Amino acid sequence: MHEYKIKVSTELAETLLKAAGGKNMTAEQFILQILNKYLIPPHTIDQEAMARGYEDMGEINIELSK
Repeated sequence: MHEYKIKVSTELAETLLKAAGGKNMTAEQFILQILNKYLIPPHTIDQEAMARGYEDMGEINIELSK
């Protein structure tokens, strides 16, 4: 894990502390949550595999309904 030291304005520090406090977190935890949420690429869904899964389930449902 890496550590970064940054300086922020008083206004931003107050905003971070207020937001973090509302979530029962430290400012550092809140910043880490923001970075993880917005900088890590979201998981992408394999649409073709999902479509095949729905088709397979449809076929199973048809067989079960007979």
